[in-house]
Amino acid sequence: MSNTKKCDKKLNFFEYDIPNDVFHNINNEEVIGIDTEALGLNIRRDRLCLVQICVYGKEQQCKCYVVHFPESKYEKSKNLIKLFRNKKIKKIFHFARFDMSIIQQYLKVLPTNIICTKIMSKLSRTFTERHGLKELCRELLGVELNKTSGCSYWGGVLTQQQQQYAINDVVYLKDLSEKLKSILIKEKRWKLAELAFKALEMVVTMDLSGFDPVYIINHH
Repeated sequence: MSNTKKCDKKLNFFEYDIPNDVFHNINNEEVIGIDTEALGLNIRRDRLCLVQICVYGKEQQCKCYVVHFPESKYEKSKNLIKLFRNKKIKKIFHFARFDMSIIQQYLKVLPTNIICTKIMSKLSRTFTERHGLKELCRELLGVELNKTSGCSYWGGVLTQQQQQYAINDVVYLKDLSEKLKSILIKEKRWKLAELAFKALEMVVTMDLSGFDPVYIINHH
């Protein structure tokens, strides 16, 4: 874990949805981190298995919640869907394009008010092609993430390694976004990032409709 981030060690683990009290607590937050895990990377074929949410409290405290989908019972996720519909909450993702797409595909809601740390990295760290979460945590936060559980089966009973992996994928997103934003502001690229975040709704909608958004806007 990061030396600057203390996280609640208790696993807040739920199946299919967050309970009402947790929803009301998270729904009043200004910023949350979100990640997802799926059976694979083909959104139409590989179903949503996990949603991770991190609430970043005061004094460097945070709490993570994990919602597991052992089966395709997404109609049970009423509170989760309401949370994603809340336009007031800033939602931080790493590679928001995928997470937003799979949330829309299976929970039938498209999150808004988005920050994407991968987009921020590509606009600020133009000296490299390495923009993965592991690289960002190492370079910007001095944190080494173990990503070996990433390619594993998320539809069954989760191992402790998978649970820790899931938490690590959201706990550092706010710190990373702040570091990257400071670079973007310094280099006068923050407005570009904001435009890119706003374009994600169009990109995701095109993706899910079977169109390549880059092809659509190209001359040929």
